[in-house]
Formats: sequence, structure tokens, C-alpha cells
Amino acid sequence: MIKRLGLLFEATHLANKTLPIGNIPPHDDSAKFPAYLYEKFSTYQENGGLEGTAGIFLGTTRPGDRGRILVPFQSLGVKSMGSTYIIDRDKDATTLIHELTHQLMSPQAKQASWFCEGSAEYVAMTPYAGGRFNFGSNRSHIVSRVTEYGKKNTGGRALGDDFEAPGLEAFMNMPYTQFTNENANLHYGLAALMAYYFYHMDGKGDAQRIKNYMKAIQSGTSEKEAQKLLLDGRTYEELAKEIEQKWRKAGVKIRFRASS
Repeated sequence: MIKRLGLLFEATHLANKTLPIGNIPPHDDSAKFPAYLYEKFSTYQENGGLEGTAGIFLGTTRPGDRGRILVPFQSLGVKSMGSTYIIDRDKDATTLIHELTHQLMSPQAKQASWFCEGSAEYVAMTPYAGGRFNFGSNRSHIVSRVTEYGKKNTGGRALGDDFEAPGLEAFMNMPYTQFTNENANLHYGLAALMAYYFYHMDGKGDAQRIKNYMKAIQSGTSEKEAQKLLLDGRTYEELAKEIEQKWRKAGVKIRFRASS
């Protein structure tokens, strides 16, 4: 079990390091990324886990701190069997990959809600098996997870392939509490599509604007100023239309509301 989970941790670490955004700053090999796994859900809750969650990332508390991940065994498909443990190899590892991505992001950079969660969703929705992420075929998997209910009717955002979204400017500047507490399925699903758009569809498809954005955020630039690098001369309305057009060609009809 530990070997399998260790492989998942290392593969997720490598996947995040090689993303076009480079959302992990350089660190030495002694850097630690703490993760706590709990056999009992009640113990998970006692240590900071929340009811109704399959895992959680507790953020940094001091400079250089990477925070910690808490995951109950049930989210990993792990069960006790006598004096040992067995693991369901078909269990979806999406939750753990999502939380690991949060932990691997720069602790100094304060990303906007849509990017923070969209990036984690993007990696988590990418096909993973045996220590490898298949980014070459992840678009269809991301679309499926966003528009449908997911494998065994769990994990999907179930937005359908035609849905209304908040105004783009409002969405890109949405407070985290609103993002996670009000219509979270819509916000997380849309964020995943937004992350994919900026990594693969925007401009020349080279992720240059999102690279510029992340470099600015990591250097301490405000979110408002950093977003100007994403807009790159476009208005939010113009960018919204571009996102709608690109995703419509891929079979998903997003309808951003007009800015108020």
C-alpha cells in the first residue's frame, strides 16, 4: 500500500514540476511534503478533516512551510484485513492528486480561486495509471469529468455540455469562500476548463500567457495586475468570447453572463 501511494506522490510531484506553468519553485531534494493518512474517519475529522470531504489540504502557517494533506483511508480504497491492509486498485485517486497539487504549488504565491482549484482539477482529472499521467489524452477525460457524473457516478461535476457561467471578470476575482460554498460544482468544473484553456488553447497554444501570469504572481504582483498578463490587451468580454468559441469547437457550450 505504501509503495503504491508513494509512487502516486512522486508521479504527481513530477507532473506538477513539468507542467507548462512551472507552478513549483526550485527546492532542494530535502524538501518535505507531509501527508497524513487516517484509518478512521473520526480521527481524520479530529485532526482538521471536514465532514463530507474526501481529503483536505491545510495551508501554510509559516515561511517555508508546505502545509499538510489529510486523507481518510476510505478515500484511497484502503481497508484493514487482519493485521495488514489491502487497497482497491480500481479506486479513483482523484482527490489525493488534487490535494497534492495544492501542496506542491508555491506557498509564497497566493493564486486566485479559479486558478488554484482549476490547476488542481486539471491534474486530478488527467488519466493516471501505474506512476504515469497521460497528458496527451487528458482533454476528453476533463470534459467527461466536468460534464458528466464521473466513473461509477462519483467525482464528476455533471454540468452537462451546455451551461451558463458567471461573468468572466467576476469569476476570475471570486473570493474563495464564495467559490467553494456557492455552487461549487459549477465553479470547480468551470475552473478546470479555464485551466485547460490557458494551458493548451489560448494564443499559440504554448501557455505563454499563463506562464507570464504565474511568474508575476510568484514575484508578488497583485492578482489584478497579473490578470492583465492573461488578458494581454483583451477585455474580459473579449476573452470570454474566445473561451466560449474554443470550447464550443471541442463540444462544450459555455455561456458567460454579461458583466454587471
